[in-house]
Formats: sequence, structure tokens, C-alpha cells
Amino acid sequence: MYHCKGCGSPVVFDIKTQRLLCPACDSSMGVDEAEQLEPAMAENGMQGYSYTCPNCGGTLFSTESTAASFCSFCGASVMLEEKLTKQNRPDRIIPFKITKEQCIENYRAYISSMFCVDKKMLTDAVAESFRGIYIPYCNYKMHTEGELSGSGQVTKGNKCYIYDVAGKIDSTVDWALRDLSTALPDDHCARINEFSRLKTKAFLPGYLAGFYADTPDVHPDVYRNEVIGEAANKATDTFINEAVKSRGLTPSDRKKLQRQAEACTKITDEESVLLPVWFMSVRYRGRVCYAMVNGVTGRVTSDLPVDRLRFLRYAAIAAVVLFVVLNFLMNVTLKPRVTVVAGTFVLAVISILVRAQTKKMVTREGESERLKAETIRLRNMDRDHGAAGSDPESADTVKEEKNEKKDRSKVKRVLLIMLLIFFGFPAFAIVVTLIETGLDRLGFTGASAGWFLPVTASLLTLIFGIIANKRFMPGTLAAFLLSAAGCGLIIVNPPQDILYYVSGALMLLAGVWCEMDMISAYNHQCSSPMPVFDTHQGGNDRA
Repeated sequence: MYHCKGCGSPVVFDIKTQRLLCPACDSSMGVDEAEQLEPAMAENGMQGYSYTCPNCGGTLFSTESTAASFCSFCGASVMLEEKLTKQNRPDRIIPFKITKEQCIENYRAYISSMFCVDKKMLTDAVAESFRGIYIPYCNYKMHTEGELSGSGQVTKGNKCYIYDVAGKIDSTVDWALRDLSTALPDDHCARINEFSRLKTKAFLPGYLAGFYADTPDVHPDVYRNEVIGEAANKATDTFINEAVKSRGLTPSDRKKLQRQAEACTKITDEESVLLPVWFMSVRYRGRVCYAMVNGVTGRVTSDLPVDRLRFLRYAAIAAVVLFVVLNFLMNVTLKPRVTVVAGTFVLAVISILVRAQTKKMVTREGESERLKAETIRLRNMDRDHGAAGSDPESADTVKEEKNEKKDRSKVKRVLLIMLLIFFGFPAFAIVVTLIETGLDRLGFTGASAGWFLPVTASLLTLIFGIIANKRFMPGTLAAFLLSAAGCGLIIVNPPQDILYYVSGALMLLAGVWCEMDMISAYNHQCSSPMPVFDTHQGGNDRA
């Protein structure tokens, strides 16, 4: 903690002046000046206070001893546990440039411009909810040097010319950031990751005065293959633009060059960097939504849960407008069978959207667990080998295992498509044949054949959508049953039009149900479970 050289009161870092300001006597001094008066840095670290949430175990670090009454990670209103501790000294830092007032203004403008967002995200965003936190990042410096060789082809008229590509490559990347905190969602960190290396400064503890810093809990080698791949991709682009100029290079040719570039890419240095973020968490239906504002540019990213009632209200207004336009202005009336076919098609499309949201939900929740597991593995490896870094061969093995899983997934998709083709087309051919032979006693008519096929196709889409979801979605199941009933209705071909309209109306209700399932999956995907760190249970306000 730094003190005013005039009155001895604790000072805080003032964003507007970029100096340490004394709230008691309004005097100020430079950060480097304060460091000379009160050296707070030890040889291998810095001393300060660690604040741990008794609810979720989230930990923040500060150079000040202040009472923290809420947790930034789980949103619990609890007194954080405080203890004197020592943290490793970061290499560089970018100080805050955006004040809390500017942060709140940017955030409110951002949420207000979003469609159907639950206003809880706006009403709960009080000034006290945002907290200035420095996020730990690792900056990877990489160098790519070697020779690339490949081939390409150019077509001129009726002739195809194949040529060889070869040359040297020399490329450097000195600013590749990855956040080292599992407490913060990677997708949010990536969206506001617009920090410039030119704005970094040598780290001094004075920049933390009045702010907090998240403690790193991800091993830097977790991102080793990822950043090497990005550096190799950049080097390959440069090589192609300069030596090949993209002529005749197929995607497979480009991948071959990139694999060669990856083999020539090495990480030359890793430096720890603290980057400024205004951070807020909001409790939302048993989960937590996060909002982050870039402390330099003011760019906002936030979880945006949808308000169901507002969505239904806007959807009803749109439906009424569409009905008026079609019936009174364009004199368009839906025929009985058209209502069944259109309803089934819409349900099939909605089931695809529900599946997509479910997949995103599973992917986001699994990413945090993957980072934690990989960090534990790498740290155990460091301890076993007594080394500072991980074994590159082991990291390459993990990458190979991931590629094998992707290959197996591709094989499964191909087999699924082959089965669909193998069983689907013969089934359609049999149905059409039966219709054409005139099995009138079953209700088949030549006119119904054109409707039966698209309804059956949509029904198959729903079936595969339910299977691929791997989670029970009642709306999708209801859509499947109603589509099957509509398919039977098309086959029987009853003369009463009212049956078709009733079926269409039920499909409309099923569509609304599916939309509610889709919104639930989206709200689940765009929020996070209550954080649980280490041995803490989490999710208990009374902890």
C-alpha cells in the first residue's frame, strides 16, 4: 500500500491523471515516484492482500487492505476473506484509461440497443456492481524461420499447369495474448481483446492502487499449440501473398504449407501481462451472467439472456402484421394441405436451431473444465520432471488425440448421411410407387404425393434433431409427434378441411413451445453455472 507523502493517507490510482491521488488532501504523485519512496516489490514478487470468496473460492489480489463486501465472480453479497500474501510479479501492465462512469454509460447504451434482452441485465448494473480488475494474460513471442515447399496449379483455357512452390520464410509475432484465468469466460475475453502492445508499461504495484487483480490459474502451455498454429497461419499467409500470390493453391495445398510452417515455429519468450477490465456479474435464475468492458477502449461484451415475454409480444405483433398483409392486402389464403406442410417445415427449421443452441451450451460449459484439467496435468508434469515448462512431445500427443477425435466425428457424420441416403430414398420410392399404383383404399392420391414427400423429409429432420440434441426437449418431441400426425393426415387425405387447419394450429403452438425451448437453451448457453473453485461448493448465498 502506498501513502501520501503529505498527510500519510492511502492513495489510489487516478485514471484521468494517470497518477496516484490522495483522496484526503488531493495531492498527487507519479507511480514511479511512489515506488522510490516506498519500494513494495520484493526480489521475486510483490506483497499485498488476497481476497477469497467463501462462497465460490474466487480469489482477487490487491495492494490495499479494504473491506470487500461482494464477490465479482458469483455475485454473492458476502464479506471476502482477507489475508496478507505474496504474488509473482507480472512483467508488464496496461493501466486503466476508461473511468467507471464511462464504463456504466457504455454498458447501458450497449444493453439498451439489444433486442429482447432481459432488462434485469440493465436494472442490476448499478455503479457499485462493476469492479476494476486486472486480468492476467500471457503474451507469447514466436519466431517462424525455415523453408516451405509445395505445389499449385493454374488453368488456362483447356490446359492445366502444375508448378512447384518453394522459398524461405522468416516471420515474427511479438503480441499473442491468452488469458490465464478460468474464472472468466474465454469468449468474452476474446471479444474485448483489443489491447495494443504499444500501450504496455513496465509493471509497478502503484497501478493496482484502488483496483484488484485476478490470480492466474491456467498453465501457459495450455495454449502452446494454439498460438503456434496462429503464428504459422500468419507466416503462411505472408509466404503465399509474396511468393505464390494465391494462384492455384487448393485448401489441402495450403494446409500442407501451414503444417511445414508450424514445424518451423518456436515460442521464443513468454511474458505475463495485466490488462484492465471493468467486470460485473449478475445473478440470473440460478446461474450467473457476466459483463466486461475493456478498460482502455471501452468496448463492451456481455451475456444477453432473452426475456421470453418480450419475445412472445414482438412475435405476436409480427404475426398479426403478416396476417393482415397476406389476407387483406395480397388476398393470399393458405390452402388446407399447405398449412400442414408449412407447419412441419417450420418445426424442422426450429429443431435445427434448438440443436445448435444446445451444442453451444455444451461446448461452452465443457471448455472451462478442459482448461482446468489440462492445467492440472501440466502442473503435475512440471512437478514430476522438475522443469519450468511442459514436455512439447506430450503437448503434441494431446493435439494428435484431438485430431483423431475430429476424424472419428467426421466418419460418424459420413456414415449417418450414407444411412439416410440408403434408407431414405428407397422409402420415398416405395411410397411414390404405392401412390402411383392407386391404393385408393389407403387414401393415396396423386395430388397428395407432392405434399407427402416434403412432410416426410421434415419429419426425418426432426428425428435426427432429437437424436443429436442428446438432451430431452419437450417442445421438440411435441413437434415430432405433430409432424408425424400431419404426415398421416396427408396420407389419409380426409375431405374435411377443418382437420388440416386444426393440425396447422397445433403445429403453431408446438412451434411456440420449440421457441421457448430454444430460448431456454440460449439463456443457458449465454450464462454460466455458479462458479466453484477448488474445494468450494458454490451456489450458496448463505455460505
